[in-house]
Formats: sequence, structure tokens, C-alpha cells
Amino acid sequence: MGQIRQSGDQRRVQILQAALQSFSTRGYDGTTTRAVADSCGISEAIVFRHFHTKEALFQAVVQDFGPRRLFRSEFPGLGNLGLEEALCHVLSDYLDTFWANRAILRTLLLETWRDSCLAAELNNQFAERNEMLCDLLRARAAKGELPLSLAVPATETISNAVAGFLFRCMRCEPDEWPAERKCFLERLLATVFCGLYPRVT
Repeated sequence: MGQIRQSGDQRRVQILQAALQSFSTRGYDGTTTRAVADSCGISEAIVFRHFHTKEALFQAVVQDFGPRRLFRSEFPGLGNLGLEEALCHVLSDYLDTFWANRAILRTLLLETWRDSCLAAELNNQFAERNEMLCDLLRARAAKGELPLSLAVPATETISNAVAGFLFRCMRCEPDEWPAERKCFLERLLATVFCGLYPRVT
């Protein structure tokens, strides 16, 4: 059976997706244009027809898949939830967004040393997310749900725990993710609120 003919745009997308997978697992140095071509079932010449060099291919992957605003900054209806439920909602979204975009995020984490602008953009995304989390805790402190003095320490505790968990789960199998995510959130929230509630009077 002959190979299905693809348009130039379809072929480009296929190559970029294969390259993203390779860059995210093997890094830039471990990725070859021949391996990308082989995973697409095409010749290396076709890859070079779309991207003249491996560096051009890498830059196209970054341009098409990120960096971008990966994490939401607003959650309608969050004010109607209690603090623990609100945190669970925000952190669930954070983790699921990271998981859905793990290939490009892993690529950027592996290769930010090659590009200071990429490193700064990636750091800004996480800094913005942490600031949003801190704003949430400060707002709840203003309502008397926790002491204001605990907003920043709680943000740091949560952020550090999430970062460690995500690095550990970078290579987690898809069927393992739901259970890992659920267990992590339960333990994290239990730890955070064990520290918060005894101080709330």
C-alpha cells in the first residue's frame, strides 16, 4: 500500500511533532535530523526542505510549541470556594497544564542554557504563577482565612513541593499520572493545612 500524500503544512507539523518528542527526551545534542526523519517515515532531505539546519528545526519547535502563557491567571468562581478547595482547584489546573505541555517544557528545561531569552521567559512563567498563588493566599488572609504572615511561607512551601513533584514526574507514564497527581495533591494539601489551621484562631 502506498504512503498517503501529505500537504506541505501537514508534513511540517509532522516533522515538528517528531522533533519535539526527540528534543524532549534526547535533548538537542542527542537529536539528529535523520532520527526525526526516520520517525516520520521520510527521508532526511525532506526534513531539510522544510528546515535547513537542526538549529532552525529547534527554533521552529520553540516558536510553535512555546514558550507562551501556559498557566491561567484567572479562575472565575474561585471566590465561592473555601481556601482548601480553591487551592486544590488552582493546583490541579497547574499540574494538568504542565502535564499537557510536558514535552515542550522538558525541552526548554533541558536547553535553556543555550538561550538566555528562553531561560528568562520560562522563569517568568513560573514566577508569575507563584505570584498568582501568593495573591490568592493574601486575599484569603484579608478575609481572615489564614494569618497574612503565612501567605508567603505557604506559597514557597507549595511552589517548592510542586517543582520537585513535576521534575520527578517528567518521565511518568501517562497511565501513572492520575494516581501520582491525586496522591501528591492530597499529601501536599494535608501538609500545608496542618501548618495553617493550628495557627488560625
